[in-house]
Amino acid sequence: MTLRDRNNIAPLRIGSVTAVKASGIEISVDSDKNEPSILYMGDVIENVTIGSHVVIHRGYRKLVALVEEEYLTEDRQWRDDEYHRDADRYRRTLRASVQGELISDTFERGRTIMPMIGNTGYIATKQQVGAIYGTVDPSPDGPTSGQTPPTLEIGSINNDPSVRFRLDIGKLFASHIGIFGNTGSGKSYTLTQLYTQLFNRLFPKPTRSISNGSEFLIFDLNGEYSSDKFGEILCSSDYKQIYSPKIPKKDTSNHTTTTNKTSRTANKQTTEHAGEQIPLPEEILFEPDFWFTVLEATEKTQRPFIERSLRQFSSSKITDSAASWLALENITNLLSQLLESANPRETDITLIFSYLHDIHKIVGKDFDQFDSAIQELKEKLRYNSTSGEFYFTGRTFGISNTLGKKYEHRIFYSDSNFSAVIEEFTQQAFSHRTAPYLDPINLIKSKFLTQFYTDVASGFSNVSHLRPLIARLNHRSKMLTRCFHFIDIEDMASPPVTIINLRYCSIEERKLIPLLVTRAKYKAQKENFHSNRYLSIVIDEAHNLLSYESSQESETWRNTRLEMFEEVLKEGRKFGVFVTLASQRPHDISATITSQLHHYFLHQLVNPKDIDAVRSAVSYLDAKSFAELSSLPRGTCIISGTSVQIPAVVKIDKLDDYRRPDNETLNLVKLWGLAPDSPEDSGSTEADSADSQDSESTAEES
Repeated sequence: MTLRDRNNIAPLRIGSVTAVKASGIEISVDSDKNEPSILYMGDVIENVTIGSHVVIHRGYRKLVALVEEEYLTEDRQWRDDEYHRDADRYRRTLRASVQGELISDTFERGRTIMPMIGNTGYIATKQQVGAIYGTVDPSPDGPTSGQTPPTLEIGSINNDPSVRFRLDIGKLFASHIGIFGNTGSGKSYTLTQLYTQLFNRLFPKPTRSISNGSEFLIFDLNGEYSSDKFGEILCSSDYKQIYSPKIPKKDTSNHTTTTNKTSRTANKQTTEHAGEQIPLPEEILFEPDFWFTVLEATEKTQRPFIERSLRQFSSSKITDSAASWLALENITNLLSQLLESANPRETDITLIFSYLHDIHKIVGKDFDQFDSAIQELKEKLRYNSTSGEFYFTGRTFGISNTLGKKYEHRIFYSDSNFSAVIEEFTQQAFSHRTAPYLDPINLIKSKFLTQFYTDVASGFSNVSHLRPLIARLNHRSKMLTRCFHFIDIEDMASPPVTIINLRYCSIEERKLIPLLVTRAKYKAQKENFHSNRYLSIVIDEAHNLLSYESSQESETWRNTRLEMFEEVLKEGRKFGVFVTLASQRPHDISATITSQLHHYFLHQLVNPKDIDAVRSAVSYLDAKSFAELSSLPRGTCIISGTSVQIPAVVKIDKLDDYRRPDNETLNLVKLWGLAPDSPEDSGSTEADSADSQDSESTAEES
């Protein structure tokens, strides 16, 4: 360092090193450096305090130390018989830890050498602080070679707002990201800021098209990013597609309403949120694993049944496939098998009518004679416990027995007219004659049902083992039809940003939809992966999906979902798949998942279990940062990760009103009319608008 350089930085001198220990160093602060700020070359520089950086000159080397403590020590040379200011009796002492070294104004993390006693410490300039928090790695050929990677500026250093905090775009978004914080701490706002800044770089102009195979999939559990209040949340509507799965109409007759107007409002709210179905490739309907998951199939009996049912399909193109097993002839044959079953106690009358009603629901509900035909069948069909067989009593569908009064006009299996009655019934009950063409869900469903009743008729399967599976099939096939649209994979082109709004979905749908969509996207990414394909999966309120202690579902279903997402986080990097999680309860999320994250944005956390969960997952966060977690202000977070040189406390920038997530805290003062002079268009309190950057949605989960 030249004499001129020493003179230039002389005003920044803070003191000298008085102790060097393995745990850190101590710096005795000069008596004239106890003011809150210093004027240096026209800039106001904040004086050092806890969390600030000090640059220590050891010869020509510049070591960087982080101040962790400060305290006062009495000056041993103080003498009462001499005139001194009483303020000079105590010396301010800083305790700091060495973080790294500045080499040609580029920061390299890691302690390679310690200062010596007597070395001078200086307040870090803005340029030096920027280099310390910078994300650009030093080039092996020197700091001046190469180009600076593109970065995002999402905020400023909390204790020095003049220093902007930058993140390397390439390193950040090619990693798994975790955003954690209590409700109202700012995590949703941080997530929005991150991806808004990214999309501003990717889509700078409305006319720009993205054809590089990059896709962003966002699961929005509370509708914060899907609100139609503003169309510019995250990015322009030109680059995003929002899917809000349909919900069934609710019966409002049980709701107590005070006026007709209230009733009309309630009815409107149940129907106005029906949105577009989520597209999925129809080929996944042929995958046994898909149905194992949807139907929660047990391993010993139900999974083999599913595999047998799907074995008949030889092609994944089922859009134009006819359900041959639903041709009138085949329905008649199966009904005959059920009635002629070798084990009629297993094939009870209830099961027979269940088969007829199930088939009727699939092939069409507009058959005029079905109700009358089924009613006559119920009146005539009986079971003889002595002979162990079904029979028809009296004249049935205009057909009598051929054995006369000997059998009291009963038509048994041995009677040649037994099959004639069955044929006449099916002809009256079902008007179609050939195999119908069905949508993919009903096609697969009808095959499962037909296989089930065929197995029962042949005595191959136990009804008690498969009936729970069929019950789930009838329920969840409706959910699949409501929420998904199965199409040819070649027709699945969509904008680069896909948002799936789960706000109006049931708890069951909230847990199943992300699993099925993620599995399909991840499978397609693996099978067609090349260096130009990129998939980013964003999960807000991740504790609702990735909890290992959920009591609202079966253990099998929970484990299947956790295994799926754990595989994505552990293996997805190889296939260009990366995950961003946002949650207020990191403790509830599987430890396997949190340990795989590369970058952490930690807002205020108060619960000791949540802090311990973060501590066990984050290996490169110091004790000071953990101590600050419970006292961070709103909108401020600790950022740490593989591309961040040292953990930084960052105040996240504000977004424009039309870019903010739709989750502002309800303004009760305005709602209750306690402030009549307040502006009518204020959506939240002034404090919320200024400080709250993530007030969780107060809408009740459906």
